[in-house]
Amino acid sequence: MKMHGSRGVVQITSEIRLIIKDNPFIIPHLCCFMRLLFYLSGEHPLLAEAEVRALFETYEQPWKTLFFDHQVAIYEVDFFPELSRLSMTHQVLNLDFSLEKKTFRVRVKRILSDVNSLQLEKKIADDLQKEYGGLPVDLETPEQKVYCIVQKGKEFVGRTVMDFPYMYEERKPQYRPYFHPSSLHPRIARALVNLGRCKKEVLDPFCGTGGILIEAGLMGLTVKGLDISEEMVTGTKQNLEHFGITDYQIFQGDAGNIESYFSEVDAVVTDLPYGRASRIVSSGNDLYFEAFQSIREITKRACIVCPHPYNFESQDFTVKERFVLRVHKSLNRYIYVLS
Repeated sequence: MKMHGSRGVVQITSEIRLIIKDNPFIIPHLCCFMRLLFYLSGEHPLLAEAEVRALFETYEQPWKTLFFDHQVAIYEVDFFPELSRLSMTHQVLNLDFSLEKKTFRVRVKRILSDVNSLQLEKKIADDLQKEYGGLPVDLETPEQKVYCIVQKGKEFVGRTVMDFPYMYEERKPQYRPYFHPSSLHPRIARALVNLGRCKKEVLDPFCGTGGILIEAGLMGLTVKGLDISEEMVTGTKQNLEHFGITDYQIFQGDAGNIESYFSEVDAVVTDLPYGRASRIVSSGNDLYFEAFQSIREITKRACIVCPHPYNFESQDFTVKERFVLRVHKSLNRYIYVLS
């Protein structure tokens, strides 16, 4: 597949599979929609692509998947501002772009490709100059950014419509007022909230130090939490307030009896404790069974991270998607998107 010039004309070869995902928001013809390319994280591309689709569904955007391979996913969809919630996407490019009489810059990103970036940047810039009649170039602070991704020898050229500065390091667990080493990386925590299709609020019944709730709160969602440890509850409140999040309800309580604290929620997103941190209900019985039953009572949507595989169908859940997140050599976490 090669995108030529500023119009992003697509040439689809036999090497490319045109994938149309089965989803409730597809419409037969999307002729008025643009083709957006999402340059995905290379660390977990399947999870990153699922996060994009989850936001389409959350905000009821009709969409069609045109192409997905490794770090490049292309959809026929309208642009909407809530895409700013994405945590596992580097850039969003409009393949059907045009340029204005303003400054511009061309950059090339190589992914599993051997290409001379400088030569390709010059060629694309020259082509655009010919088409638009001498646009001014600004390599430092351009008003328009043209980006070319070369992945496995295929070129994708588009105009950047959304960029995602990497700001997660400052929110890592060790930089919060209350620290516990078991907390998820904030980028993964945010992706889980998006996978949970959370639009207004989110509940974490094993909130720990509040890592998931911090990311949800920073996205403007109402956050609710529960933890059996009084120390964790206090620490979660400290961490939320540290990041300016005040719209929260956090209680000390039993995850096997969530409905006593929250009768109904938009969605549940949680990372189950494991090892020494796994005391999460007071009874000592099958703590996961009790907690999952309670979650089923209060919501129809959930994204749950487990320390080992779990049969959620036995709890009357439907497993929409499942991912394996490798933590280190001897530890995996299993992400379930449930309805």
